This record gives sequence, structure tokens and C-alpha cells, in this order.
Amino acid sequence: MYEGRVAWPTVDDFDAKLQYDGMLRYRREADGTHVGIIPAICKACGGPLHKVGVRARQRDGVMIVDCGRCVDAGLPGHALQFTAHEPAPDRVELDSTPYLSILPTMRP
Repeated sequence: MYEGRVAWPTVDDFDAKLQYDGMLRYRREADGTHVGIIPAICKACGGPLHKVGVRARQRDGVMIVDCGRCVDAGLPGHALQFTAHEPAPDRVELDSTPYLSILPTMRP
């Protein structure tokens, strides 16, 4: 897990004025595990989230994703915000492929 120098924003820091990045994508594993799919890179800094750190959490129909590099740099807001149309997933996995049509500047 990423141990950033700056405190992670809380889910209470959600900013309704920020633009949503589309609908959160999901899949179910054979054992029934509910998995949320989030992009593998940060749209703000381009950092690969598996290397720079990521924190994802869901509340009130919104999945908020924070990038460790952006948090350390003190950038305002969240790296990504998705409309969540299902209950919070059991876990998330990184895969930019489902979001290429929504965010064409992102690369897997």
C-alpha cells in the first residue's frame, strides 16, 4: 500500500462541482466477488496508479479515486470521480481499457 507524505483526502472532501469521469465499470468473479474497475493511470498527472499509489472509495453513488502523486503534490480535488450505479465493490482493479472511449487521452 502507498504510504504518502500528505494525508489522503477524505470522502467528505467530495467536490460536486468537479466533472464526473463517467459511470464506474464492474465485473463479477466466479466466486461472486463484486469488482470495481478503475483506470490504471491518473488522468491528472499520467502516473501509473500501481506505482504512485491509489486510494478508491465509494459513498452516496460516487466512486472517488485519488492518486498518490497528486496528493503528495497538493493538487486540489480528486484524480477521478465516477458515478457508481451499484453498491460499493468488494475490491477494485486497475484497467484503463473500459474507459478509453470516455477518456480518450488516457492510455492503458
